[in-house]
Amino acid sequence: MIPTTAVSVAVIALLFIPGYVTLVVWNRRQGWTPRPDLQLFATAVIISAFCHLPFFWLIPIILRWSHQGTLGTAGHSWTLLGWFLATAIVVPTGAGLLASSRLDAPKGKVATYLARIFPLDRVSRAPTAWDAIWSGRKGRFIVVKLSDGKLVGGKFGTNSAVAFWRDGHDLFLEEEWTVDQHGLFTADSRRIPASRGIWLSGSAVTWVRFVGGEE
Repeated sequence: MIPTTAVSVAVIALLFIPGYVTLVVWNRRQGWTPRPDLQLFATAVIISAFCHLPFFWLIPIILRWSHQGTLGTAGHSWTLLGWFLATAIVVPTGAGLLASSRLDAPKGKVATYLARIFPLDRVSRAPTAWDAIWSGRKGRFIVVKLSDGKLVGGKFGTNSAVAFWRDGHDLFLEEEWTVDQHGLFTADSRRIPASRGIWLSGSAVTWVRFVGGEE
C-alpha cells in the first residue's frame, strides 16, 4: 500500500506542476521565465485545474482504490503512473504549445477576448517591460542612452543578445554604429569598422529607442 504521506505529496504536486509546465512551454520562445511569486502560483493552480479536466473521471476511481487500500497493487500503480504522466506532462505540453500559437499574438475573436480579459498575451505575461519589448526585435537598429549621457547606436541582430529580468538586463549589439548628437541615424551614420560589437551593462542603460530594421 502506498503511504498516505506519499499520496498527499503527489496530490499537492499535481495541483501545481501541470500549470507550471504549461507556463514553461508557453513562454519557451520569450527567453524569460515568469517571476516566482504568488501570482505565478495562483496562475499555475488555475491552469492545473484545466489540465486535470480530461482525466477528472479517474479521480473518484483513485479515491475508491485509496479507501480500499489497493493503490499499491501492480495494475493500479500503472494506472496512477499513466495518470500522472498525462496530467503533469502530456496535457500541459499540449496546452502550452496551443497557448503560444494562439495567445502570444492573439488570433481570432475568442483568443483576443481571452487575452484581453485575463492578460494572457505575450506583453501582459512578461515580468517587466524590458522583457516584453525584445521578443521579435531581431534585425532592428536601436539607440541606447547611457547613464553618463553617451548615445550608442547599433544593430540588434541574430548574433546579438539581451539578458532578462533575472539576469541583469545587460545587452550585446553585434554591430556598433555612429549616431548624431541627438541620437539619430543620419546619412552620415556608419558602422564602426574596428568594432566587433558592443556590450552594455544593464545598470548603465537609461533608455532604448527602436528605430527600424528587417522585420
